[in-house]
This record gives sequence, structure tokens and C-alpha cells, in this order.
Amino acid sequence: MDLLTQHIPSFLLAGQSNMAGGVQVDELPEAFTWPEQVMLISEEGLMNPKDLPHGGPEWGMAQLWHSLRGEAPCLLVKYALGGMNLANEWNPSGSIRVEAEPELRSACWPHLLQAVQHARDWASAQQIHLDWQGFAWMQGERDSVWPGMSAAYESHLQQLLHSVRELTDRVELPAAIGLITPKTLLPSLDRYRHQYRERVRDAQRSVCAQDDQASLIETDDLPQKADNLHFTTLGSLALGQRFMASLLGQTEKVLGFGGA
Repeated sequence: MDLLTQHIPSFLLAGQSNMAGGVQVDELPEAFTWPEQVMLISEEGLMNPKDLPHGGPEWGMAQLWHSLRGEAPCLLVKYALGGMNLANEWNPSGSIRVEAEPELRSACWPHLLQAVQHARDWASAQQIHLDWQGFAWMQGERDSVWPGMSAAYESHLQQLLHSVRELTDRVELPAAIGLITPKTLLPSLDRYRHQYRERVRDAQRSVCAQDDQASLIETDDLPQKADNLHFTTLGSLALGQRFMASLLGQTEKVLGFGGA
């Protein structure tokens, strides 16, 4: 594709499992293809979503972009990994802010920085400018397992938004925050009960109420898998459509499950 414009609308995507994947590509109708004018870059570089076995809300975002903007190009820059908390693993400073989990995993923020650097290198080679237009965030389930993490989620999310806006050099970068599920995952397994999930949900609502550029994305009506935690292919597509509609300021374009 020949990019004739001098800038490309760009969106940053991050989070844990419901951002990482949910769309099973082999479940998509044959006519449901990835728009050629939408590029996807991860920490590994430029990706071809059609060649991957699964994807996430980026599929719904790409579809709604194509529906609203036709053949106009855009760029999605994404890093997400399941089971990661905001308190420590997504902490931009890299420090341990509250209680450590029994199995502390790798830091996520450096991977997001790597994805952004790949995007900048790609744009430089194309002689175009990244025009950051929004940030989509779907995360919080992991923090809802731990009392300290859930209690501090509001301040941690505010700090993340500040760091993302510094990274993109847009003080008022719009953000779309996906509300975590209210349901309990496998109630028979206490350590996966997510007993502080309402505390995290309230924190997400509070951040969006205080931040004029942050919007809460409702998810309670989206179809989920049997674990009552992860969205189905349809749910993930609809979530992506809601993200894009919110970031473009065109929420009226999305009806029901998002038109997926």
C-alpha cells in the first residue's frame, strides 16, 4: 500500500489476556478479512494478523476503522500478555509498588516501549509521522486477586495514563478503559476468585470520571467463555469496536454487541 499522507493515525493497545487474544481467526467468516490499510505492530515488529492463530480487540478496531474511514490508513501498536498485574508488572518505573505475588513475572512496560520503537522506526522508513489518537487498555483482573493491588489500582491506572501520554507526547491523549468482568472465575478454586474485582471496577470508573480524556468501555453484556473471565471471538470483536468508536468520538456507530 502506498501511503501518500505525511502522518498516520496511530493507536496504542495494551493489557492482559482479554487484550492479548480472544479472537480465534479460524472462527471468522471467510469474508471477514483484515483491512489491508490497517497496520499492526507488536514488540516483534510489523505483523500480519491473518497469519496468526488468534488475535484480540484489534480485529474489531480494524473493522470499525475500515467501516468509518474507508481506505484511509491507520496503525495499531500493541503489547499485551495474560495474567499481568498493573501494580508491579505494568509499572512504568519498573519497581515493586505493593505486595509481590508468589510468582512475579516479567516487566511489561519495556515490551510496550519496544513496540512503540518499532512503530517509530517503521514510520521513519516510510517518511511519515505517527499521529497518536488514542490508547486502549483492557486489564485489571490480576490486580483484583490481591488486596493491596486492588486498593491501589486507581492511582496506578492514573500513573499509567500519565506515562502513556508522555510516551506519545500527547498530554490529552484519549484513553478507552475496558471494564473488567464482574463475574467470578471458577468459584471452586479460591485463589482464582478475584474477590476484589468490584474494587478494581470502581477504580476504573473513578479514573474515567476524573479524567476528561478517559472513557469507560462497558463490557458486562459481552459474551464470555465458560470460565466467566475471557471474551469469546464475538465478545472480543465487539470490545475492539467499542474501543475504536470511543477513541474516534463516534460511539453512536456501535449498537448492541458492537455490530460484530
